[in-house]
Amino acid sequence: MPTAAQSFKSAYMAFCKNDYDKSLDLYQKCIKKLVKDERLTQGLPAISPSDEIPQELLGVAFHQLTSFFRDGTYSQESAPDAYKLINSFRPGGNKEYPRFTTPEQQLLLKAIQINAGLTLGLIAWDKKDRATAAKRYKEVIDLACYSCTMGHRR
Repeated sequence: MPTAAQSFKSAYMAFCKNDYDKSLDLYQKCIKKLVKDERLTQGLPAISPSDEIPQELLGVAFHQLTSFFRDGTYSQESAPDAYKLINSFRPGGNKEYPRFTTPEQQLLLKAIQINAGLTLGLIAWDKKDRATAAKRYKEVIDLACYSCTMGHRR
């Protein structure tokens, strides 16, 4: 089985070749591999181009995965497994991630959860489902406020 970094590089190359289905699949594999058994906070294979992009491989892979949904390339119907993966990270979701134990890992998890919640809120908003969008945005705000009061700042 390829490493998460190898899957990430392959996903990026597939994206550059406009093979979005392959890219989407490989980003999912990268995320799942990292969460399952690799170092959660490992860095990118290359330097991140800006401060807006996470420095951790998991954060970047998740950012890339959610971007397919934010720009409308994919939807819950056209990519249900990828959607389920994003939804599994939403704030208030039922999935537990016990490997995120250190403060750095907890911060990364919260950033991913915020990204997931905002993405799911945007998807709901685009579907004109204002109630679900508001619920997802409130989950994000609650998580961010809780994190700040608990001292999870960078």
